[in-house]
Amino acid sequence: MSEIEPYASPIPAYKLARLTKIEGSLRFAPLNSRPNGAGFYENPAKAVCEELVEHEVPHKTCTCGFYAVADRMELWRLGWHTLETATLQVLLYGRIVEHKHGYRAEHQEVQAVEVAGRCWWCGDTATVLAKRRRKQRYLASSCDRCAKLDVTTLERAGMDLGCEIGFATELEDKASTRTEKYAMAVQTLPALAIAGAASAIAMSTGVGEIAGIGGLTAGGWLIPGRMLAERILRQAGLGVQEVYRVVARTAGWALFSSIGGWGVAAIISIANTSI
Repeated sequence: MSEIEPYASPIPAYKLARLTKIEGSLRFAPLNSRPNGAGFYENPAKAVCEELVEHEVPHKTCTCGFYAVADRMELWRLGWHTLETATLQVLLYGRIVEHKHGYRAEHQEVQAVEVAGRCWWCGDTATVLAKRRRKQRYLASSCDRCAKLDVTTLERAGMDLGCEIGFATELEDKASTRTEKYAMAVQTLPALAIAGAASAIAMSTGVGEIAGIGGLTAGGWLIPGRMLAERILRQAGLGVQEVYRVVARTAGWALFSSIGGWGVAAIISIANTSI
């Protein structure tokens, strides 16, 4: 790690961010925000220490500053690159700490933004940025059919963010409907089968605790079920973003089935205990 202060000319670099709406306008949101952080930043922006420590930013003994990497292929070091994550081309300047694989900088200016070219929900070609649910925090690439809330064109987004923004031109292969259903099945059906079998045994034996144990086991299937679904999707030759999209879309059904199975098992367990 070496310190550069000041640097004669800006350093071009790459980083990841999300897009959020603040008082009706788009802003950049960091992938990893700290409790004391603002949760978003302007363009251009000056870094502050989110640990509320008074020192020059960035500092060698702290983790403050704007993070970026010199090579686009190194972006994986900064976090997960999903369909709601934007790739930023930035210029870093001011006080800069140079690390082995990237930088921490005092100032940054975003020059261009690239967002996913596929719709977050259905996988079709994206046309706008939007949310589908009110609880969704960040805007994601969307088609006109799936866009529900905070619909924003790229032209408007570019005006808000103060830089160029565009969809990725190289799109990963889209998962077929059959593959998506298969991914959903491996996450949901085992949980339902476990809960159902345990409930049936509990009803036939009168031991309600069996249903409760089965319900908890069904809930525990969430993690191995997701891992199995990801493995199936990767074996189908799908890219990282498409694997994430399909798993994220089907994970809700997996959670619903696990909670539902546990709920039914809990009711049977309580009913048998009270008899």
